[in-house]
Amino acid sequence: VLRLEDIERREAPIFANGSAALWNLGDGIIGFEITTKIHAIDEAVFDGLEEMLALALGRYQGVVIGSDAPYFSAGFNLEYCAELI
Repeated sequence: VLRLEDIERREAPIFANGSAALWNLGDGIIGFEITTKIHAIDEAVFDGLEEMLALALGRYQGVVIGSDAPYFSAGFNLEYCAELI
């Protein structure tokens, strides 16, 4: 079993901002983690996804989106969503 917690203890993220982090999971796989409170999706999460795509297309064979949290995401940041509309 691969736990993100173990990877976080032994190495720095490939990329991180206030809302997301990218991790090298080994074997050509990149991991994407939402790091906001209750894992709400906001603008910086989208920035992280763009960074993940840019990195993954040239150097990695696969992507895993997830975390060690008991839930995936509480949803979308409604304030940010209203700005998009």
